[in-house]
Amino acid sequence: MESVQSVPLRLLVLFLLCVSKCLSLQITRLSIPSFVPNGSEESVLLDCEYTYSLKEDKKLVVKWFHEDDPNPVYQWIPELDVKLYSEKFKLDEDYIIPSGNDYTRSRAINILKPTTELSGTYRCEVQSLEGADNMEDTMTVYALPTSVNLNYSISDGVVRVVCEVENVFPLPEMSLFQIKPKTVAKSPLNDTELEYELVDGAYDLEFSTTIPEDDLPGLSDGPTFFGCSVEINGTEYSKEFKVPYFPNPVAEKQEGDDSDDDDDDGSATIAGVAPLIFFLSVLLLSLT
Repeated sequence: MESVQSVPLRLLVLFLLCVSKCLSLQITRLSIPSFVPNGSEESVLLDCEYTYSLKEDKKLVVKWFHEDDPNPVYQWIPELDVKLYSEKFKLDEDYIIPSGNDYTRSRAINILKPTTELSGTYRCEVQSLEGADNMEDTMTVYALPTSVNLNYSISDGVVRVVCEVENVFPLPEMSLFQIKPKTVAKSPLNDTELEYELVDGAYDLEFSTTIPEDDLPGLSDGPTFFGCSVEINGTEYSKEFKVPYFPNPVAEKQEGDDSDDDDDDGSATIAGVAPLIFFLSVLLLSLT
């Protein structure tokens, strides 16, 4: 049976172990912004706070890594005050923590004008002869689209709806929908396809679907709209774009008005004064 005297001794040992761990090398806080606008920030600070013991933690080294690259973005040896930088990143080499000391003042990295290529996971590693610790988090440098274009074409009895987005990062959440006549409800368009290309750190993409022309309302039923929603998660960017749908005879007539080419391949796109023709037609129908 355990004696009463041994209980306080065990508590003392546990306390000493806890104190020893708390005083040893340990990362206590990693400060990395989750979302940063592309190119619009003068600099972005990534900080790595840690505790250490001057007596035990000899040869302290702080390293920052990006994604799976085994080579550090930045390395600092406090005892020698030596700093090593990666050519991949443009860092403020003069930045120091205002409240830091000889072993903490250069622990952070200050990235100048971050662009989308610098998105990803960042890992801070702190090492000494007595121990090591690491912590990581993700930063996304986002780019809002420079243009969004929603259109459709009609060919061989099939309507193809296309939403084109240029220069966006990361890939946005998107949906296509239809607003039927005499309603404001959005009906999702399914069987969508996404094609995209990464160019200079941003995506150009095409989000599309096809619908049999016979499945769509005619002109006499009232106005029909196609819509596209674009949203970038983690940001406030969320927009919808709409375009009126004109059945094939109206669209073909409009194409003939806009082109001198007599060849007709059966396809059509909305353009020019087609919206005026459409709404005048709806108005006349409503008066009869």
